[in-house]
Amino acid sequence: MRKTSRFISILLVTATIMNISFVAVAADDIYEGGGGAAKTFHYQHDPRLNSKALEDIIIDPDAVYGFSPSPTGSLAAYAEYDWTDAEAVEAYRQNRIEYLQSYSKMYDILDEMTAEGKSIEEIARAVSAKRNELRLAAYEGNPDGLATVKAHNLENYGHEDGPTADEMFEKYGSWERVIEKAFSHNPGMDACVGLYDDNYKYYIAFGYIEDESMTAASREYAVAAFIDVVGLNGLSDTNVLFAFSDAGDVSDIYAAELAHAAKNGIIKGYEDGSLRPKATICRVEALAILDRMLPENAAVREAITFSDVPDWAKDSIDRLSSAGIVEGYGDDILGAYDLLTIEQVMLLTERIANQVTATYLGIENYGEPETNKDNKNNFRYRFLIDGKETTLSVDNGKENADGKYDYPIQNILKEGYSYKLKISDNTVISAKEIVDKTEAFTPVVSGIPGEKTLLNFLKTAMEPVGTALYIYGGGWDWQDVGSSVETRTIGVSPDWVRFFNEQDENYTYKEKDGDKEKADPKTSYYPYGEYNEYYYAGLDCSGYVGWVLYNTFETEDLKDGYVMGSTGTAKKLAARGFGEWTQDITEMKPGEMMSMNGHIWISLGTCSDGSTLILHSTPSRSRTNQPGGGVQISAIGKSTDCEAYKLSDEYMSKYYPNWYSRYPIYLCDPDVYFTFTGENAGKFTWSDDVLADSENVKNMTPKEVLEILFK
Repeated sequence: MRKTSRFISILLVTATIMNISFVAVAADDIYEGGGGAAKTFHYQHDPRLNSKALEDIIIDPDAVYGFSPSPTGSLAAYAEYDWTDAEAVEAYRQNRIEYLQSYSKMYDILDEMTAEGKSIEEIARAVSAKRNELRLAAYEGNPDGLATVKAHNLENYGHEDGPTADEMFEKYGSWERVIEKAFSHNPGMDACVGLYDDNYKYYIAFGYIEDESMTAASREYAVAAFIDVVGLNGLSDTNVLFAFSDAGDVSDIYAAELAHAAKNGIIKGYEDGSLRPKATICRVEALAILDRMLPENAAVREAITFSDVPDWAKDSIDRLSSAGIVEGYGDDILGAYDLLTIEQVMLLTERIANQVTATYLGIENYGEPETNKDNKNNFRYRFLIDGKETTLSVDNGKENADGKYDYPIQNILKEGYSYKLKISDNTVISAKEIVDKTEAFTPVVSGIPGEKTLLNFLKTAMEPVGTALYIYGGGWDWQDVGSSVETRTIGVSPDWVRFFNEQDENYTYKEKDGDKEKADPKTSYYPYGEYNEYYYAGLDCSGYVGWVLYNTFETEDLKDGYVMGSTGTAKKLAARGFGEWTQDITEMKPGEMMSMNGHIWISLGTCSDGSTLILHSTPSRSRTNQPGGGVQISAIGKSTDCEAYKLSDEYMSKYYPNWYSRYPIYLCDPDVYFTFTGENAGKFTWSDDVLADSENVKNMTPKEVLEILFK
């Protein structure tokens, strides 16, 4: 028996690879959700590195898998197909899978004839004939496709069945090459139908490409791969590259991405004016370039402190590490100056591409008795991903010494908003909000963050008036123990504006008509489960005051907040040294605050008739008698004839007409708003050392205060 050739040995080994791969392949193995995910598809192994594939394909960002057949290559007959149609491409893909699965019959011939000691020529003739038979059989049920293939064969070989073994021998010069061509399948077509990664080992086994784990990446390849996976668009006008002395060295397939990177300062070239696109690149330089492309990533862990990172790159590497994109070699070694390999580029892009776009739909079984604060660590969360509702767990974050978690992801999830998620083992491990639009909003009266004056305190307090609706627990964090992200942010939250714009006079924060028998926890904005699903959408009284304090004293986002229980706020502020607290109340001056039992409000002063003008967030009745309300100017008085009511009506109707069309002025009962029990409620008065009052605002009348605020 003849000794088996090295080529046949490779084929027999590859047979195992191929059979395992193709038997296992199914449509949903490639991506969740079928064609709906096409626009976010990324190969782990880049077809652009395969010169054989590039003979037959073109880069097509609109195509389902990013590539379509070239009109000048061997796949020209397929170039006119619509490769942007997800449903059609899925059909092409299934045909391709079935065709490749049929290779098992060729491997059976190879195995049997090799065992029988048949010659290379005999094996070549047998598998070549079987290849032609299988190729035509693959178009069963597709008469147009079959006609295209037969026409191609007729034009090129003079008959419809495909090239004979003798014709192949004459073309390639050896029977081994005839066998290779019989088993080969165009990697370009694999790239077009989403099968490139599945057949990657095959390309290596046949020498089409080198093993990526050992091959250093070029600068142009690394930059282009990063641009693609981050989702930046290349430039069709690549003239910007001519600023570099070696622009002619840039490969056409990477020119668009490099042009984008150059124009946006992501890459700047070298001192000699060159770009060196074909040169290798070290790991730390490549990672610094990657960091310049990425938006700020949500941290999923503490950054690894690598011992070999130069100071100039430390911030970039820390950001990438804390986002889970960079791991290093272990033992705190990054290998900063090692050459970046193609395999490492693929790994980095895979980690980035692992982010999926999703719309948050809320907590599973929201409003059900079992969905409450006591089991919030085990909640399940609903997301819309690729048009399909998916239920996932969400990582609860860090656990403190008391066994409490900080819930960083839950504290940014907002129903109806879109996010970039990273998912591991069906658990969301990071989320980044996608800001696709901003709500147009300009406050009627604006304060200056960090300006510690009594006048600025009142100006700041006016900013959310007429646009932030009442939410019980609004402004508190998701777990209801401190300040939310929104109340630790400078400026009026666009979430409040968006929520206000989505509602009308029929909005109710809890129960329709205020009737408990009409309570529907599943559709309510009230935290029946005692956790704040809608904490972000508006403000309650203490959330409002906490936001005002933050925007008066702070100039940066996400520092320690000021939201605290309404009943004790006045006393706690005094304990901080901000001013004085008393339960002896005769009148309310501008800027003073009153902590009642369960409510807090800001005074704009006492009128000559004894009525009081105030700012607060409260669930007042709408013009359709629904308990909605929110941040507003109100009056404390006995009748609508009081001065405070008239001032409220004048200014709310003039400056906040949208709000006023929904909500009449809320007349608060003085017997309620000046009544309290216990040792914590009371009035707070600012110290001049904390909030300066050069304008003598504290001694103005409510009318004078409004005039200076709205001038």
